[in-house]
Amino acid sequence: MTIPSAEGFLPAASCLPCTAEEERAAVDALTREADANVKDGDLRYLISQSWWTNWQSYVGLLSYGENDTDIPLQPASRPGEIDNRKLVLEETSSGSEDTELQRTLREGEDYTLVPQDVWRKLYDWYKGGPEISRKVICEDPTSRRYIVDVYPLHLTLIDERDNSARTIKLSRKAKVSELYRLVCSLLSVEQSKVHIWDHYQKLKNKKLTNRNETLEEAQLLMDQEILLEVSADDIWSSDHCTRSTSNELALLPLEPTTSSFSIAGGPNFSNGYSSGIGSSLSQDNSLNPLVKDIEDGYSNFSNGTKDDIHGLTGLHNLGNTCFMNSAIQSLVHTPPLVEYFLKEYTQEINTENPLGLQGELAVAFAELLRKLWSAGRTSVPPRAFKSKLSRFAPQFSGYNQHDSQELLAFLLDGLHEDLNRVKKKPYIEAKDADDRPDEEFAEECWNYHKARNDSIIVDKFQGNTSPP
Repeated sequence: MTIPSAEGFLPAASCLPCTAEEERAAVDALTREADANVKDGDLRYLISQSWWTNWQSYVGLLSYGENDTDIPLQPASRPGEIDNRKLVLEETSSGSEDTELQRTLREGEDYTLVPQDVWRKLYDWYKGGPEISRKVICEDPTSRRYIVDVYPLHLTLIDERDNSARTIKLSRKAKVSELYRLVCSLLSVEQSKVHIWDHYQKLKNKKLTNRNETLEEAQLLMDQEILLEVSADDIWSSDHCTRSTSNELALLPLEPTTSSFSIAGGPNFSNGYSSGIGSSLSQDNSLNPLVKDIEDGYSNFSNGTKDDIHGLTGLHNLGNTCFMNSAIQSLVHTPPLVEYFLKEYTQEINTENPLGLQGELAVAFAELLRKLWSAGRTSVPPRAFKSKLSRFAPQFSGYNQHDSQELLAFLLDGLHEDLNRVKKKPYIEAKDADDRPDEEFAEECWNYHKARNDSIIVDKFQGNTSPP
């Protein structure tokens, strides 16, 4: 196929560079080529969904309905300039990768992602902007699974020497070693003289020592603070002014004089953010309520006694996350779920379900439930669970308020697929009612559903209510 070229054409307002059919063919060919040859570091460009929908209508890509017999929409007029202004907070002159986005954008609703060559072609034809690019990241080289880092991690770096603050941006998939290199380069200090601490909620929680783990694995969250500690003649302030524990956790608040810490919105990563199951499935202590709790950066875990009252533990709000906490508390106080997740859930984890999250969501939920039902704690910061949730449901990232029912629906569905006892779902052709009694048709539909869906969630939250 020969891809139409826009070279030599005047701006869109002057003449039409191509017919609608030619534009469609060119974009289709460029998209296929980019998807077939995608690699780490490629760029994808954001385009306003409303503009993209108008363009799709213009070139005949939209229709009414959902199958091959759909009725095409009437041909639309050619759209005007690309208008991405509603996607950004403000335009920057430092490059399209640094353009600051509105924090509540959703792919498919607010924007679509296109390959670099497609953006260039559309820009040749239509002009407009602003230009917004984001990097492609290879999440799993084995399965060639890629994500687009639409919202890089924003961290507020506090320099302990003078309490100054600055914001840095890195991918969640960046290694801790990359964070050290960036920080040392910005502040002109040697890596051997630097420690970086997780400074969430202004607490010196955990020293970032494992430089091979990602920032996501280190459970760093959007807009949180990190603290830079620089040694003076091999003397570290943390050796003298923190309460050290065996896992390097300490709880001394360090208040900076200035901070760009923001409890601002929720970024929406694109393209899924689903990864394979980690080592947590093999950890026998995931069900032991007496395991020392270091996951959330706190060491105030109590062994408790038989007289302790369980189930009275609260959840910290991580910004405006009461929508999440209320849904979680509802589930973790549902007696059948409590019994199930404290005893037998590991036997039913389904890591092979393509519709599931490889068991990771179930493990994260079970760990949080275990903490909430352990004695001796007054509250738990659900950072690990929030981090895992944000990976699989990017719309809930950040600290914005969201719909509690929407989160509850996602959580129930995710837990169901992670714990689905059906390892290989059979293909079932749906049949029409054909004037059969409602009771008979309802029972048939329920049996079809059960043939593909069988889990604790189905057992306790779903059912067939026959009509009167």
